[in-house]
Amino acid sequence: MENPSLFKSIIITGAILYVFCPAGPLFAKDKWVDPADAGISATMHKQAEEYRNTGLEYQRTGDLDMAVSLYQKALAVDPGYGIVYNDL
Repeated sequence: MENPSLFKSIIITGAILYVFCPAGPLFAKDKWVDPADAGISATMHKQAEEYRNTGLEYQRTGDLDMAVSLYQKALAVDPGYGIVYNDL
């Protein structure tokens, strides 16, 4: 490798974007389905939100297996919760 500092900068930039980029919700806006229209109760949607939020915390700490598991649970409870598809 001719320029190790450039390589290091690219890796660090990629890691920062991966961890801190809030762009996911921007792409999910058109996929949102009103839970009432999908036949999902408010309680079920709230449970899906809790699974997603817990999954985000696990993702931020680096436990991706647990995060994916929680995202899948959120989608099992509320398949119309489009933003979770971006989290996967």
